[in-house]
Order: sequence, then structure tokens, then C-alpha cells
Amino acid sequence: MADATVVLENKKLSKKKIWDFFKSYSILTIGCYIMAVAFNVFLNKYDFVPGGVTGLSTVIEKLFHIKPAYSQWVMNLPLFFLGWIVLGNEVAVKSIYGTIMLPAFVLITEDYVVVLENEQLAPLLAAVFGGVGIGLGLGLIFRANGSTGGLDIPAQILHKYSSLTLGVSIAVFDVVVITTGLVFFGVEKGLLALISLYTTTKAIDLVQMGPHKKVAVYIVSQKYREFKDLIINKVDEDASILNVSGGYNGINRNLLVCLMDSREVPVLKSYINEIDNRALLFMTNASEIDGEQYEEERSRINTRFLKRFKRQKKKLNAQHMSHSKRNDTNLW
Repeated sequence: MADATVVLENKKLSKKKIWDFFKSYSILTIGCYIMAVAFNVFLNKYDFVPGGVTGLSTVIEKLFHIKPAYSQWVMNLPLFFLGWIVLGNEVAVKSIYGTIMLPAFVLITEDYVVVLENEQLAPLLAAVFGGVGIGLGLGLIFRANGSTGGLDIPAQILHKYSSLTLGVSIAVFDVVVITTGLVFFGVEKGLLALISLYTTTKAIDLVQMGPHKKVAVYIVSQKYREFKDLIINKVDEDASILNVSGGYNGINRNLLVCLMDSREVPVLKSYINEIDNRALLFMTNASEIDGEQYEEERSRINTRFLKRFKRQKKKLNAQHMSHSKRNDTNLW
């Protein structure tokens, strides 16, 4: 019986690995395709240097008439080996995949065209939406723990060993490349490339962290149990209670800690004075939230929220039916 259980568990793990592999490389492929389309349709068409090896390939094309895909493949090779040494085998394998697929999609989509009829607005629109496209593609690739090679690899290394977000880490390297483009294509296009870079970093962080920011909420109060019930029943989040002591007076207190969506904060704040107007409340932005325990807790809370919503809906329907019957009785 025990052997059968082990076999079943191994089969489940095997299926999960296959699914994770398929999902990961599907996301990588989609990300590479989005980047290639954004590069050809918006950035390369208007001689914008978006940063990274992709931007350098634009400069090389204008100077030596070499197709961007070919120069990207050549420049990515030494950076691939750097990623292999520093970031490990998994990132290296996904990097070589991205290194091959992105230039391939650049070749495939080089004839894609989007006509922008307003000639004055066209460069600005191209810079903004080209940057968004590059950022969305890169964000998907990074979520799959992959890379397109190039300067993304040193950017990931900088992100790994510093407190900089991934978007800012990429921007550090991209500024150098954009400055090179400014020399060859002029100040105006260089400034538009900076706008493109800004939208790229925002799009990357959006994909990495999600559209709604999470905040870590800390509450110190003698009525921590009431706050705990408030968070669980009104905000539909969970909370942890920690025993802490004051650094100055050494008094033992209870600290309530909770992760919640930033949109839920006003609900919490609206009840604070009712529960304890002497409570200490402070919040910080939270990012890189991960872990099976967090996902399981979110799933449990969502299930409880749906059940409560269904109960409330059923109650409202019953009240509506009762009201309708009374009206019918009055009519007779």
C-alpha cells in the first residue's frame, strides 16, 4: 500500500514537472514574440535605440547594414556564458532558448507594419507603445525565470545582488546603450528612446508585481483581537500576531501583521478609530510575494469570500421575493 502511494505521488510530481515545463516555455515564447513585434513595428522603424543588445543591433544595422537578428545572435553568445556561470544552469538553458527565439522572431516579423497617420504624433506613440511591448515581453520572460540573453543577463545579476528592482536594473544598462543611440541618431530620438525606456521599466514591474500593489500592514494595539477579526471578516485577508517588546520601556505588546491589496486599505482605516483610536498603524509596499503557503491561504480566503457572497445573495433574493409577495397581496 505504501509503495502504491509513493508511485502515485511520483506520477503527480512528474505531471506537475511536465506542466511547469510546458507553461514556462510557452510564456518564454510569447514574451519573445511580443518583444520582436514591438521592436520591428515601433522602435526599429523610427530608429529608436531601446537599450540592450536589441538597441545595439539597431545602431549596427544603420552603420553596417547588418540585419538586427544576426548581430543579436553574435553579441549574445559571450553574455550567455556569463549567465551560465553566475545565474545557474536553469537560467542558462532558458537564456539560450530566448537568445535563439528572439532574433528568430525579429526575422519573422520584420515586415510587420502599423500605419500611424498623424506624422507629428507617430514618433511619440511609437516610443510609448514600443516600450510597453518590450516591457510586457520581458516581464513575461522574467516571470518564467528566463532571459533573452544580452544585457538582460547582467541586469538579472545586478538585481540578484542588489536592492534594485528588475526594471531599474535593466534601465542602468539601457541608459548606456541609449546614450550611444543619441550620438548616432540625434537628441530628439534619444529623448524619445528615454520615454520608451521609462514605459518599458513600468511594464516590466507591472507584469512582475501585478496590476494591484500589495501592502504590508502593521498594527500595534491592545485590541489586536478585534483588529484580527476585522481583517478576516471585513477585508477578507489573514493576519499573523507576533509578540514584541518596546525598545525604550520593554513593555510586551502584540503586533498584528497582514498582507493586503492596496485597494483594501481604506476599508481597514475606516474602522480603526471605532476599534482603538490609540492604535499604532503603519504600512509599507510589499513586492516579490511568493510561496505555496501564501497561495494556499489566498485560495482559502477566496473560497470563504465566495461562500459568504453566495449566502448574502441568497438572503437578498429571499428578501426580494418576500417583498414581491407583499406587493402582490396589497394589490389584491
